[in-house]
Amino acid sequence: MKSIVCRLVICRLSECKGYSRAMKTVRDKRMKLRLLASKRIRQIREGKGLSQEGLADIAELHRTYVSSVERGERNITVDSLECLADALGVDVRVFFEPE
Repeated sequence: MKSIVCRLVICRLSECKGYSRAMKTVRDKRMKLRLLASKRIRQIREGKGLSQEGLADIAELHRTYVSSVERGERNITVDSLECLADALGVDVRVFFEPE
C-alpha cells in the first residue's frame, strides 16, 4: 500500500510541475493583455486631453481605480472596460489593438 501511495505522490508532483509551467504561460499572456489595455487607455485619455480624475468622473469610477488600471495593477472587469470605453467614446476592442 505504501508503494502505491508513493507512486501517486510522485506522479502528482510531476503533473504539478507541468501544470505550473502552463499556468505561468497563461498568466504571462494575461499580463501582456492587461498591460496593452492599460497603455492604450492612457494613450487615448491623454489624446483627448482628459485627466485621470476627469475620466474617472465621466466613467463613474474612482480616480485611484483608473490610476491603478493605467499602471496595469488591476485585473479590470469587462464592466469597467465598458465604462471606460464609453467615457472615452471608443469601442472596447480599441484597448487591445497595438499602437
